[in-house]
Amino acid sequence: FVDLYTYSYTRESSTTGMVNMDYEVSKFILSKDIKATDDGYKPYRTLCSIQLDEVNPAELIYGVQLVNNLVRFAQSLDTKKELDFKDLLAELSDENRGSIQAQTLYLIQEELKSGISTEEGMKGVYDHAFEFVTPAQIDEAIINQVNVVYTKIVNDRNLKYVVFIRAKDAQILYGKVMTGLNQAQIGPKLFKAINK
Repeated sequence: FVDLYTYSYTRESSTTGMVNMDYEVSKFILSKDIKATDDGYKPYRTLCSIQLDEVNPAELIYGVQLVNNLVRFAQSLDTKKELDFKDLLAELSDENRGSIQAQTLYLIQEELKSGISTEEGMKGVYDHAFEFVTPAQIDEAIINQVNVVYTKIVNDRNLKYVVFIRAKDAQILYGKVMTGLNQAQIGPKLFKAINK
């Protein structure tokens, strides 16, 4: 079954140099019933959870499509493991970079570090078609199944990822863990990596 819930995560910095992290996100979850206990409690097991930036039609379409993609991914691996986001990213091959390059990349300027948040700055790290758009334009592309790629910052416990997603089917084409102290914006290294 599927459901929506709110997930909160807090971590304080430590002597290991970890950064403070405190966030709350809506998650779309796919769960499975587990046999009831003797006292009548009926537990369930979460198979996967998908971060929704807000609960709206576009994000729900993205969530359902991504759950389907994760189910197909788990079936292709023929594994009993959870449908883990990290596992999916680890399996993505370099071939997907070509898919990103062949389509227009939708970017939100505010999500980019200052050195690449202009057209000139982006052209210095990425040689392929891109457009600066609003979140509403990305939502529209998802709803209308437009063949473009967009970026999304995803929280997963104490890690943040940047993922490149095809709008028409929520196929994740590429993703990396964000590093550095400023994990609120996407830096140039990621675009250089998919530009090769």
